[in-house]
Amino acid sequence: MRTKFNLDSLILSGFSLAVHADRAVGKTHLLGDALATEKETGPVKFINVAGEDGMLTISAMGLGDIGETITEYDDLIAIAEECCKSPLQAIALDSLPVLAKLAMRKVTGSDRLPIIPSSDQLRSGMKNEWPEVHRYMEDAVIKLKRAAKYVLVAAASDKAVGMLDMASQGRPTMIAPNLPGKEASDSAEWCDFMGYLELKPVRPGEFKRTLNMAPDNVTRVRQRVPNLITERIDLPTGRGGWLKIKSAIENACRKEK
Repeated sequence: MRTKFNLDSLILSGFSLAVHADRAVGKTHLLGDALATEKETGPVKFINVAGEDGMLTISAMGLGDIGETITEYDDLIAIAEECCKSPLQAIALDSLPVLAKLAMRKVTGSDRLPIIPSSDQLRSGMKNEWPEVHRYMEDAVIKLKRAAKYVLVAAASDKAVGMLDMASQGRPTMIAPNLPGKEASDSAEWCDFMGYLELKPVRPGEFKRTLNMAPDNVTRVRQRVPNLITERIDLPTGRGGWLKIKSAIENACRKEK
């Protein structure tokens, strides 16, 4: 099917956001903040992948009976397809690394790692299982994007350090979602936006949270906007972080800039 459109009249009508961060930085809290905010406009849903189980973090936000835990990859696809019939205002998934384990289990039929066959094994007909795992992960996020106006997914970060690179002095040479193989980099293409959430101490008992979506050649980020977001987005300690992120994205999409 062919559909024409006018590039000058395009507007932002929703988006998907992947957030990765170290442990205990506030990823799940941000998801809950987004759902609690968007719940005022329309129905929302929180999906916990069994094994992540961080939902106690958002248990005091008044979200009510909107959560569901999944134990199989097909559970997520079923939820997405159900929601596609009447798209939600927002949906949040916690988290991508645990979902990757379910995708592996769907491919392998067990909890073993997918196989990368040798040349001889390939010639004998054995399949490389990793491409199918990657396809399942991308398909899952694509289906979620059709299920809600705003889609948020969380992931723990992995920091690769170039131990043999003297110039790095032990600093990370790449910070990306903690996903297997090429998914660590490819996952940035699954959503409209990807940001790195940081929590840094300011003084004893006080911390500063920021979301970085600006390219820096180290952190895996993404933004699909006509006007690049170049500054880190400062987030409040409690509620309100989602509104600041949403406002920054909407502002970057304004045509008059």
